[in-house]
Amino acid sequence: MLTDRKLQTAQVAEAFDGVAEIFEDSLENEITGGLRQKAYSIIRSLVSSGASILDINCGIGIDAVGLAQVGYRVIGIDISPKMIQQALGRAKKFSVKNVEFLLASFDDLSPFAGKTFDLVFSNFGGLNCVEHLEAFAKQADLVTKPGGYFVGVVMPPVCLWEVISGLAHLNLRTAFRRLKKNVPATGFRGKTFWVHYHSPRSFSSLFKPSFKAQRLCALNLITPPPHALAFAKRHSRLAKFLETVEPALQSLPFLRAIGDHYLIVLKKE
Repeated sequence: MLTDRKLQTAQVAEAFDGVAEIFEDSLENEITGGLRQKAYSIIRSLVSSGASILDINCGIGIDAVGLAQVGYRVIGIDISPKMIQQALGRAKKFSVKNVEFLLASFDDLSPFAGKTFDLVFSNFGGLNCVEHLEAFAKQADLVTKPGGYFVGVVMPPVCLWEVISGLAHLNLRTAFRRLKKNVPATGFRGKTFWVHYHSPRSFSSLFKPSFKAQRLCALNLITPPPHALAFAKRHSRLAKFLETVEPALQSLPFLRAIGDHYLIVLKKE
C-alpha cells in the first residue's frame, strides 16, 4: 500500500505525464516566457557562465535548455517520465550538449551523492506539489556548494491578483481559495493532485541555519499572471502600464509575498 507521500508523488507524475506532449503549446505563453527571462537574469547575477545548476522539477526542459544555451552546465530532474522524454527531445532539437536529464525526485537526491552544484533552481511552483518540504531542504543543503544558491519560484497562500479578480466577480471562493490547506490542481486532462501554498517566511525557515535569504520579490503582483493572458490581450494598454509599475512594488514588505508567485534567493553559508 502506498504511503500518502508516495501516492501524492504518483498522482503528480501521472498528471504531468498526461500533459507532457501538449505542455508547450497549451501552457506556455508570452507571460511565462517573460517570467522565465526574469529568473534567468537573476541567476546570471548570482553565478557566472560555466557554473553548475541542478534544475529540479524541470518539466519538458525549457529552463534547463535555456540556461545551458547561455553557458551553464545543467542537470534537470523530474518525476514524470514523459516530461523527461520531452526534455531529452528538446535538448536534441536545439543541439545543446551541456545539459542532461534524469528521472528523479527532489525528495531523494541520492543520485547526486558527493556531487554539489553552484545553484539549485525550482521554477513555477514545482515545490507546491508537496506539503512538507523539510526533506527537500535537507537534500538541497547536501547538493549545494558552500557559497552557492537556491533560487525558487513558489506560489504563496495569498495572491493579490486572485483576490481582486475574485471580489470583482463576487466570487469569494476564487478570491481566497489558496487559504485552504489543500487545493486540487486543474488543467491536467482530468488528472488531479493536491497543491500546497507556502509563505516566504515558512519556506525560508526550512533552510535555516544552512541558508540565508538574500532576495524576495513578487511575480505578477499587479500584472496579469499566465492564466490571465486573455485579460492581458484585451487590456493591452493597461497591462503595459502595470508592467512599468510592478518593479517599484514587487520587493516591498508584505507586497512581495502576495504575487501569483514569489521568487526567493537563498545563499548557503
